[in-house]
Amino acid sequence: MIKIFRRIRQKLLREYKISKYLIYAIGEIILVVFGILIALQINNWNEWRKENDVEQDYLIALKQEIEYNLSGLEQVMNVSDSTILYGTLLHGVAGTGEPLITEEQFGIYALKISSSQFDPSNGVINDIISSGKLSIIKNDTIRAFVSTWEGSLKRIQTRENELDDYIKKLENLIYNYGNTHKAAYYSRGKRIPPSSFEKSNLELLEIVQFESSLSGINGICRGLKNGLYGVTKSRLNEIKAIVEREIDL
Repeated sequence: MIKIFRRIRQKLLREYKISKYLIYAIGEIILVVFGILIALQINNWNEWRKENDVEQDYLIALKQEIEYNLSGLEQVMNVSDSTILYGTLLHGVAGTGEPLITEEQFGIYALKISSSQFDPSNGVINDIISSGKLSIIKNDTIRAFVSTWEGSLKRIQTRENELDDYIKKLENLIYNYGNTHKAAYYSRGKRIPPSSFEKSNLELLEIVQFESSLSGINGICRGLKNGLYGVTKSRLNEIKAIVEREIDL
């Protein structure tokens, strides 16, 4: 092709057809430019296709990660429900001056009060951010979710740490002023040897610090379940639905 163009130019110059030569030269330049533009367009399309493939891989992995985290969050919320239930039962009889529950009920209720940390999988989100690939996610809502996820987790972890502090206070009160072994004996369905001591845990119901610990536990648990956990669950479900729409089927 190049040899053909060269021969045409040489022929026009030999025949002194300058005007035709100029027209031909301009046409040749236009063809070259047009070819370059086509090559650039093809290259841009290839780059777009590669980025789109990477984005799709991330979206599929992100959907799976969100589903895993929703399952984990549901388990944590179930633990919160149990803690709220049994914490409320104990709080309701604290400070009454009467043994409204039995030693066995106390043991069952007290050791049902626990915390469970929301420990999500963040591998996909961390990879998107650390690799600098956030910009290839075209959906604005998904990008915002990825970039703010870590901050959301820190707020949850702060409240969970506060809950752990209150639960430790409650456990220390049982350990120091009650009978931890007796509580465990009943909470485990009497499958361990009974306590050798008569010390009763019901006396703890008349200790103001015990009631205060229960108040703190119940308050934080409700705040987590109805606030941060609930908001996070709704957000994860929302993002999951958006991700599913963005995935090319």
